[in-house]
Amino acid sequence: MCPNDPGMNKGPAREIKYLGDNGSTITLFDRHVDCLHINGDVKYCHALGWLGNQVDTSLMIDPDAWRALNERECERLNETYKFSDEEITVGKHIDDQEWIFTKDGRARNLALHGYHKCLLGHGAEEMAYCAHLSCLLPGTSDQIGHGVACE
Repeated sequence: MCPNDPGMNKGPAREIKYLGDNGSTITLFDRHVDCLHINGDVKYCHALGWLGNQVDTSLMIDPDAWRALNERECERLNETYKFSDEEITVGKHIDDQEWIFTKDGRARNLALHGYHKCLLGHGAEEMAYCAHLSCLLPGTSDQIGHGVACE
């Protein structure tokens, strides 16, 4: 899936940026970007608050508890952003795909993408993907880790 994949935690360090809710730039520092598509996934998962140590991953062993947590998370997204009926369509979900993962992607639109996944019945799986993908390194709010760095 990743051409020229250097292997886990062997890729170059990179800044990952997206626009926060107030228009400020959120900058994350990823020590090892092993595959370029990870840039978009990290900003998406961070904007949702679903990185490995941002959600209670111990609940994954209980599917009902994990789905219940995801239901609360999905409700939180909608309560935070108050998405309109016009925004919560499959068409909007598809139309936003090309630009939300770019430098112009905003936290609100990344959250809307996650909320679409919730409405389509894939929120728990998406949250599990994010939790497994990466974490905020301990004691930081902007340093991204992967794999053993997140254990």
